[in-house]
Order: sequence, then structure tokens, then C-alpha cells
Amino acid sequence: MKQVIRQSLACILLSWCAMTAGAQVSYTDKGQAVPPETVPMQASAFENHNNVEITWLTNAGFLINDHGDCILIDPMLQGYDLPLLRKAPIAPADIPALKGVMITHTDNDHMSLPTLKDLPHKDTEFYSTALVENALRAEGFRANARSNYQPFRVGNFEIQLVPAFHAYQYDFPGIGKPFGKDDCCGFLIKTSTGKVIWHMGDTRLLPDHLDLPWTPDVILMDLSDHYWHLGKHGAQVISNHYRDAQLFVCHWGTVDAPQADTFNGDPNELAGKITNPQRIVVQAPGAAYVLAD
Repeated sequence: MKQVIRQSLACILLSWCAMTAGAQVSYTDKGQAVPPETVPMQASAFENHNNVEITWLTNAGFLINDHGDCILIDPMLQGYDLPLLRKAPIAPADIPALKGVMITHTDNDHMSLPTLKDLPHKDTEFYSTALVENALRAEGFRANARSNYQPFRVGNFEIQLVPAFHAYQYDFPGIGKPFGKDDCCGFLIKTSTGKVIWHMGDTRLLPDHLDLPWTPDVILMDLSDHYWHLGKHGAQVISNHYRDAQLFVCHWGTVDAPQADTFNGDPNELAGKITNPQRIVVQAPGAAYVLAD
């Protein structure tokens, strides 16, 4: 009983940390919006807390813990090639067993090979598009393409891919072949409690996004203001279309690059453009948010 009480109090505290962070956007002397300071994570974050928790890992990375079944999405926990404003909350080597890792595309702030290679459980399955599968298999990972947009199960989760359009290479000749129609993705994730979480990935607004097969209760929203991302207009459209969804903002406040709109967005600016702006959740990296049943 004491253990249950301790776990409940810990979950309440973690949820409080994430919720109150919504009013704690600050700004660097160069004008970048940043979240609260990182909260270090322990291995206990991956245990069963008798609930569903969402933890932002910086950039576009998240941990979703559904009663002890844990998945990572786009973890970038070490080895990035630009300076950071907020450090990662946990080292990959300190992460316990996972049910799976979801990767939205091959850019190194999403498919972070320095992170993935230091995950301690080499039998972890990776899920994504065929392009990501080939890239991961070339590095020795167990990867599974799910490009048919049909649901599949990973532990407690029912998951399906969502289209994403992020072919920014068209505008930057010489950096590689542009991403094709099915090379990038987002993920719809249905938890054991029936809650639906949508990680958008990096994407422009698409008609598919306004007619999803499952209505999201939570959107892990790309807040980047770059025109090959959702951008200010797309974030406003998505937020007002799914007007009951909680909005966990990501892809902002992590990389120290004030002149690069790719890594910049401002939750306060979004709040002024949408209905029920209190839905915006600004997390300190590493602070878990407990989803209500």
C-alpha cells in the first residue's frame, strides 16, 4: 500500500511540474523561446505507474509509458551536431527495456544514430517507413516498415502511420534526394485506456491531417516555424480543427540556433491564435505528464 501511495504522489508531482510549465516560456537574449530547465529522469520513469504518461525528451522526442509498456518516438539524447539550449533528461544507456522505438524520418534530429546505438537493448524493434527501415537495417537494427498505413500492435499500444510531407531538399540542392511521398510519417498511437496520441513528425499541413482515422485526444505538435514544417498557419489550423485535443508542443526551444526558423517556435504566439489556449502543454524536458483516463 505504501508503495502505491508513493507512486501516486510521484505521478501527481510530475504531472504538476508539466502542467505549471505552461506559463514558464522564457526567452534567450537572442529572442529564442525556451521551455523550463530539464528535469533529470531516472530508470523508474519506465516502470508501471498504473497510468499513461507522456514525457518530452527535447526536440521532437517523447517517451510514452502505458502502465509500464514504454515506447520512444524520435529520441535525440546525445551526439547532436549543433549546440543545445536544453540538455537531454536521460542518457540512452540508462534506459531500461522498451517495447519499441518509432522514427518519423531519417534527419539526424529524429533518427539520432548516436542515441540509438547506445540503447542497451539491441533486440528493440524499430518502426517507421521503408526508407527509415533500410537506413536502420544498414546500421544493424531490427527495423520494420509499416508503410501501408494499417494498424499494428506494440505492447499495450495500437499504432498506425500517418502521412507527412517534408521534402525540404527540393529547396536546398546538393544535400540529397528529396523525401518522397512515403518516406516520412507521423504516428497515431492508441493507448490501453483508449486515448489517442498523434505525433505529427515533421510535415507541412496535409488534407489527410484533417480527416484522421482516429480522432486525437493529444497532439504532439511540430511547432517549428519553417515552411517545410507545420508553421504558424498549420499549427493554428490543426489546433482549431481538433479543438478538444491537448497540444504538447515540440521541435522548439532545444537547439541554440536563433536565426534558424527550423528550430524555433513560440507557444505563446500559438496561444493567441487558437480556441481554448489552455490546452497547450509546455513541458520541461524530463517532466512526465499523466493523462487522465
